[in-house]
Amino acid sequence: RNQNYKISLYEEKNPLGTVGAVRTFTKKLSNNFILTNCDTVFKMNFHNIYEFHKKNKFMLTMAVSAKDLNFPYGSCKIDENNNLVAMEEKPKLKLFANTGLYILNKDITRLIPKNRYFDITDLISACRKKKFKVGAFIIKNKEWLDVGHVKDFNKAIEEI
Repeated sequence: RNQNYKISLYEEKNPLGTVGAVRTFTKKLSNNFILTNCDTVFKMNFHNIYEFHKKNKFMLTMAVSAKDLNFPYGSCKIDENNNLVAMEEKPKLKLFANTGLYILNKDITRLIPKNRYFDITDLISACRKKKFKVGAFIIKNKEWLDVGHVKDFNKAIEEI
């Protein structure tokens, strides 16, 4: 659907972290809004994560993507007395990567301090402390690309 959008730019006088600057323009935000890292490219339907966020009444929703990691050694679990509790040979770990895409409810912006460095991890911690609902929306690996490194940026240029 074609819509007109207005884009405003804000230049920080001092670094405010990944979410600190949001507090400066809270009045201009809609009730639920998209926040994303500038070094990530997404190829997905944003409507799906937005509806997931609203339907589940999350205050913050983070897009995550599954990554499989092969640990090349035997993994040992040790208790506080240095007793071996378990061992697994070369386990395959499934972890969820933070893709840098979030849907935020405007109400949580009050948790962001004014004119102070504040990262999204700080905001998530503050939300969890307040017992606000924080959700994870799983996207496929092919739906996002981190372009924070030159090699990845060049790959994104080729794909686009």
